[in-house]
Amino acid sequence: MEAGDVDATLASASDFLAKLIRLELDGLPSHEKRFFDLLQTQSHQNLAALGTHLQQAQREIRDRMELVNQSLAETEFNKGTFLRIEVSDRLLPEVVEFKQMIRQSLSHAFEADREISEQRFLIIRELVNRLSSQETAEKRWQESVLDVRQHVEFIGRELDQDGREIEVYRSGAGKSGGQRQKLATTCLAAALRY
Repeated sequence: MEAGDVDATLASASDFLAKLIRLELDGLPSHEKRFFDLLQTQSHQNLAALGTHLQQAQREIRDRMELVNQSLAETEFNKGTFLRIEVSDRLLPEVVEFKQMIRQSLSHAFEADREISEQRFLIIRELVNRLSSQETAEKRWQESVLDVRQHVEFIGRELDQDGREIEVYRSGAGKSGGQRQKLATTCLAAALRY
């Protein structure tokens, strides 16, 4: 904007040199260096911590479900059958995209190439803007990508004593009200026992 009144002719060279001297006196090169240093260290650490936290939270869900399954194995679901709950990734498009953006921003994190660093910065800026937004649509997105409970679905498998699958229950879909109620009650009892 400041260079708007200056054209690309030799006559404007002194104006451009004056602007360059002012930028150097203001310390822009040192601020730029500090910016790239922070981009390489802090952004990498914070995004890596976020990615790790999401993975650990999802692993905790699976670990806790194993304890519930131990309890379910001790109680018949129907005569001669037992229930086992499996955790499956839902692969929601916005979650897949979010995790991919984190991976992209972490790739080449310690690369000295300024162009690659600037590309990383654009990705990080978009992530930060979306994660800090107060817009309703963005808040829904934030909840979707940060709440790992929404990243998984639970599949109930009714097994006989030999481990053969008798029935599959996906979120109670397609089952009668009584079957869904029995499924929910059995899972709740196993969770309470856990």
